[in-house]
Amino acid sequence: MKKTLAFVLAAIVFALAACTAGLSPADGTTADAGTELKTDAPASTAQPTGPAAETSGIPDTQPVQSGGEVLPPDDDGEIKRVVIVGVDGAGSAFKTANTPNFDRIFANGAVTYSALTMYPSLSGECWASCLHGVTPEMHWITNDNSASKTAANPACPSVFKIIREKEPDALLSSLCNWTNVNYSIVEDDIGVYKYGRANRDDKVTEKACNYIAENDFRFMFVHLNDPDGALHSIGYGTSAHTSAVEGIDVHIGEIYDALVKKGYVGSTVFIVTTDHGGNGTSHGRWADTEKYITFAVTGPGVLHGEPGDMNICDIAAIVLYSLGIDIPDWMTGRVPTGIFDGITAEPRPYESH
Repeated sequence: MKKTLAFVLAAIVFALAACTAGLSPADGTTADAGTELKTDAPASTAQPTGPAAETSGIPDTQPVQSGGEVLPPDDDGEIKRVVIVGVDGAGSAFKTANTPNFDRIFANGAVTYSALTMYPSLSGECWASCLHGVTPEMHWITNDNSASKTAANPACPSVFKIIREKEPDALLSSLCNWTNVNYSIVEDDIGVYKYGRANRDDKVTEKACNYIAENDFRFMFVHLNDPDGALHSIGYGTSAHTSAVEGIDVHIGEIYDALVKKGYVGSTVFIVTTDHGGNGTSHGRWADTEKYITFAVTGPGVLHGEPGDMNICDIAAIVLYSLGIDIPDWMTGRVPTGIFDGITAEPRPYESH
């Protein structure tokens, strides 16, 4: 009897101690489900709400607006916003993968699977060229320095900063799996809503959909990363890599359908792009499987067909043109032929590689 009573008392003490420590007595896992850390201020000032190892170090800065209500379609033909979904490491794999959402969204848009990325074909260099509109030699950002907030050349700012200078009240957002984008590529202190969640494309997608529902924004960049993870672990073009691309297709559909629900599709230029492909389990060189990428765009005034000569740095120019903002003279990207009626691309001032 005494042994039984002692055992019961011990069990009660253990359970109380576990609860006090924030643990589940059943499995010892943390009970705290919060993992977000969000701000446009330096990461050192951010206040985490969950385990530090799972947070991004990149916090929110803009208040949400409206109430997430469903609005009637905006079909007046005016471009009011641009959304880019950037898919890391997918290369041209959208061409052969089973992607029903991608196919339906861009059925009447401009699509190419042979756009060129930048050399070296690395994420830091390529995403910076996408959002700054210049070559790596001009923007200075590399994979090695991409975690630094002082890596970028201030003379070649991102489209976020260019939009902010022209439209002080515009709502801008960058939601990323690879959080280095929000450190080096997207500037601080310009009022951009930044969200980062490493290794969780589902959470980044959920946050993007919520942001669409709650804000009348001007520009959004969403970075998803699962194909790059499959590339490095299994290999580019393998069944695992293809499956990762097909999983991203689900997220692309969710983001686009959030725009539909909000009534924004008729006034949104919607872009999906990749940054690089791969060669086996690596990338960074100039093999065809590394340098050719997918680019697709749809929206008001976008032509149906395949764009002409297309490079990843042209995406910044497409964003600015869509929003009615002049493309700076220093920007080497330009709007390619075959995307908007009446636009014929100027010759490039450099070789793409």
